[in-house]
Amino acid sequence: MEKGKLTRRDFLNLSAMTAAGAALAACAPTATPEGPSEEMPQEEVVVNFWSDLVGSKEEGRAALIAAYNAANLGRVRIDHEGTFGGGEMQQKFLTAVSGGVVPDLLANGDEFIAGYVEIEALVDLGPYLDASDAVSVDDFPEAVLELCKYDGKIWALPLFAETLMMYYNKDLMEEAGFDPEKPPEDWDELLMMAEAIVKRDADGNLEVAGCEINGWSAPLLFLPMIDSWGGSLLNEDMTKATFNGPAGQEFLQLMVDFLNEYKVDDLGWGTEFEDSPDEPFIAGKSGFMFDIPAAAKRIDRWRPSFQNWGLAKIPAGPGGFRQVPQTMGLMIPTLAEHKDEAWAFMEYWMQTKVELRFAMDIFRPPSTWAALEDEQLLNNPRVAPVSEALKYSVPRPITIHWAEIYNILSAEIELALVGDKTPKQALDDAADAVDQILGTE
Repeated sequence: MEKGKLTRRDFLNLSAMTAAGAALAACAPTATPEGPSEEMPQEEVVVNFWSDLVGSKEEGRAALIAAYNAANLGRVRIDHEGTFGGGEMQQKFLTAVSGGVVPDLLANGDEFIAGYVEIEALVDLGPYLDASDAVSVDDFPEAVLELCKYDGKIWALPLFAETLMMYYNKDLMEEAGFDPEKPPEDWDELLMMAEAIVKRDADGNLEVAGCEINGWSAPLLFLPMIDSWGGSLLNEDMTKATFNGPAGQEFLQLMVDFLNEYKVDDLGWGTEFEDSPDEPFIAGKSGFMFDIPAAAKRIDRWRPSFQNWGLAKIPAGPGGFRQVPQTMGLMIPTLAEHKDEAWAFMEYWMQTKVELRFAMDIFRPPSTWAALEDEQLLNNPRVAPVSEALKYSVPRPITIHWAEIYNILSAEIELALVGDKTPKQALDDAADAVDQILGTE
């Protein structure tokens, strides 16, 4: 999924970064690469690390690197350079590959991995995993690790697992006469509650949204829900788009109806206040919204006193609950100068204590079984619901064209939401464009 959308998030305040790094350093081990090379250099090695682990992930990533550097002072130092958004990092890395000067370590969205492999830009991590005593393929849930595979090989290690979530305001639910501890289970319940919560003034101007449906979240909802409605995104051999069938049209029509028939939201309402105290959900002016776990960080940042809200999986469609997982993968570029040192840092990151600390910092479930089963995480109200939702995961297509396909689909879905096209027209046009891309192979 297009992580470039996350450029709408600002950097977190990093004033506590140094203290956080010192605290985590207590569990940072001495780095000892377990990859093909066995000897550590005597002089300090600087591992250049590029990622878009910024915004809601900045604080956790910075603390983790600070701890590692402190534990390996004078021998290995991780030097991080970040960008906002996976798309921006994608362009930066491809430019570096063409110039022959790349980082030693890269982290970017799973949707880019297949494309990197096709241009032979990544190291196969199989030999490193086989030689390692610290991490193995069995440490990861298959649904998450699968996102880091292509052509049967593992090219990245997943840093976390996340998925789109439903946020709900318990105060507004209670005011409308609903049990605040029982969020809607399906789309009929969601609509019923949203209609009871929405408020407009005498002129019809929106004051409180019942349920936010916007051009950013609608495509992310479309991906899992088309499966619950009985459809698919692409055909089995990924040579043709199928999202424009009856299932896709029916669900897109439902989202359009939320806006235009039931009027539980106005498209774009409140977007000018995004990532601020006046963002509708943060300000208590939205009953439900759909967002990734980064939104929990925004709430804590701008309105820490607002605690009476909850997280739940996406409401079920006719076929039940569905979620599409996503991750960010740690990768070693083929042209990296310090591959073994990069791998040693990856091994450190996969330790249970480190994974847990990072997960609690970024409000996203960790990527290893040992960390996922930790009691502290299972009782965390901001992370545990995401872990629960991921139990209903269905895979997205693994293709080198995924980022481009998603961009096309997103643009056409938004045209349907604003009323410029019918759901059928929008999805047919998107399918035509996608078929042209898939037909070029």
